[in-house]
Amino acid sequence: MRELGARVVEIDGENLRLLKQQLGELPEVVSTAQQGTHLRVLIKESIEDPERWLREVHPQLVHDRQIHAVRPSLEDVFVHCTGSHASSGGARQ
Repeated sequence: MRELGARVVEIDGENLRLLKQQLGELPEVVSTAQQGTHLRVLIKESIEDPERWLREVHPQLVHDRQIHAVRPSLEDVFVHCTGSHASSGGARQ
């Protein structure tokens, strides 16, 4: 999991489906997956502080949302390594 090549954040808030689509269009975003009431986002590891990057570079997308850095899961590793879109809800890889 240390060699995932991405940092993972979870974003809470409303209208996660639209946010998922918007974030999926960014070249720095590896994948997105809605899991219940939050959106799990893998961001390229070249972005050292994903929360700050989202708030400074894309404030219109994350305004009034909670963002938490989280540890990668085995599912994150699987999706990233296999390029599978099924478990990430069709997210961009």
